[in-house]
Amino acid sequence: MNATTRRTLAGALGLGLALAAGVRADVAATAPQGLAADYGPLRAVPIQANGRVKPLDTFAREHVYAVTGEYTLRDARGEDPMFTLLHMALEPEKFRERRVIVVRNLDLTEAFTGTRVAKTHVSIRDFEEHPGWRSFQESLDWSKEKGFTPTELAARELFGRVHAFKKTPELLRLLPVSDDPEKAWVPIDQAHQSFPDGRFSPLQEEAGAMASAFRARDAKAFGDAAGKVTSRLVGYDFRVYPPDSVLSLELLYNRLRPFRTAYLLCFLAAALFMVDRLVVQKRWLWATALAILGTAALLHVGGVLARTYITQFAPVGSLYETAIWIGGVAVLMAVVFEAFMKGGSAGTAGALLGGVTLVLADRLPLMGDAFARHIDPAMNPLVPVLRSYWLNIHVTCMLTSYGALGLACALGLDYLFVWLMSLRAGGATPEVAARLERLEHFNYRVIQVGFVLLTAGVLLGAVWANQSWGRYWGWDPKETWAFITWLVYAAYLHFRFMGWVKGPWSTVWNLAGFAAVMFTYLGVSFLLPGLHSYLEPS
Repeated sequence: MNATTRRTLAGALGLGLALAAGVRADVAATAPQGLAADYGPLRAVPIQANGRVKPLDTFAREHVYAVTGEYTLRDARGEDPMFTLLHMALEPEKFRERRVIVVRNLDLTEAFTGTRVAKTHVSIRDFEEHPGWRSFQESLDWSKEKGFTPTELAARELFGRVHAFKKTPELLRLLPVSDDPEKAWVPIDQAHQSFPDGRFSPLQEEAGAMASAFRARDAKAFGDAAGKVTSRLVGYDFRVYPPDSVLSLELLYNRLRPFRTAYLLCFLAAALFMVDRLVVQKRWLWATALAILGTAALLHVGGVLARTYITQFAPVGSLYETAIWIGGVAVLMAVVFEAFMKGGSAGTAGALLGGVTLVLADRLPLMGDAFARHIDPAMNPLVPVLRSYWLNIHVTCMLTSYGALGLACALGLDYLFVWLMSLRAGGATPEVAARLERLEHFNYRVIQVGFVLLTAGVLLGAVWANQSWGRYWGWDPKETWAFITWLVYAAYLHFRFMGWVKGPWSTVWNLAGFAAVMFTYLGVSFLLPGLHSYLEPS
């Protein structure tokens, strides 16, 4: 291996590791400021929130995001979400002074800071008393019900964050009032209203001791009291509590964050595949890249299975969940096709597509724009119309086809790249021509797989539509564009079989087909209301 090769390989590895280190920096800073206590006993305590029962650790992460607009405050302050949640609930006046609520709208940042900056942080106190903000909000039309400008949406979102903070104490519904799972739980300090016989008085005393220890920043006393509160709640043996296996799995899911690790491995695998293709062509490097991509696929499958076990339905009920499903399918299929195809094309395409899809799903909610607000990683209950076994059949089939067709699109872009480079070099050599033919062949095979799944998904959707709405087909926008997408790929396969489209034109048709897929997947949901409007995030 010469010096240039070593430098290129080291650079690619360094890029992959730098991406990993940069994105995972928040994981290393785990010690919370203010109270370095053991929150372990409290993390698994069940809480009823947003339509389901979940560990308190999950609620803390979700509520911190709801109030601040960021997943955790770890990056800058080394703060655990559990501490942030308790700080909101037990020391609201102190929390009001903390500038931790992110504002990303230029008009709003100017109102608070006097300067149009891309991002700033404000406090609850700023929201209530800042003269610039007070005069700015008076200029907004709060009577509108739709047609909001980006600034109006950002202002309403800010009001929502402040409202979420003010509701924190009453959202800590840790105490079931009956064995009816539909009955609302209550906070511990309100137990006497539902149970005047005082049966939960010892629990209230221990919770009070825990709160006092938190305010005093007495880590040992807090840990002891938290352990007693947890033991007391478990000792009541509430029938509406989820199984311990579900709570433990969700805590593990929160800690490991499998999809984030998966996209880091995808980018590392893509870097190694490209080095193998463009620089060294070493068998061991290709095998290493494939093994890393296979590990990413396993992590992805594990994350999907974990969400399925926790929620008891396939994780395809929200924009975030559909994105991770599509990305996971692309990665998994890339591993299979690369194992047969070799050469790195399928591996590179699948790794980049899966990595980009996952990183967008993970990081877009932090961007704060109108589209990003619709991507919610929380495991929320399904809307009523989706509570059907057909969700696990029709929707997963459609999304799996999108993942396969997305991989075909990425392979098509790879084909165009190689083809254009060959033109630039004065024409394709026999070796490059063989490579292009091989790429086109595998692209054709991937599209065949995707088309079969798409056909099955459309047919199954018609059966579900008949059960739900009493008709198999109604030319709803989602149905219409799914059919258009099917026609585009059906025409491609027919023309390809007849030999009427080959080479670059075959790839252009492939790209046009995936454009139809993307409009069916996203464009229809946001631009064309219809019977599938439940798929449009609220």
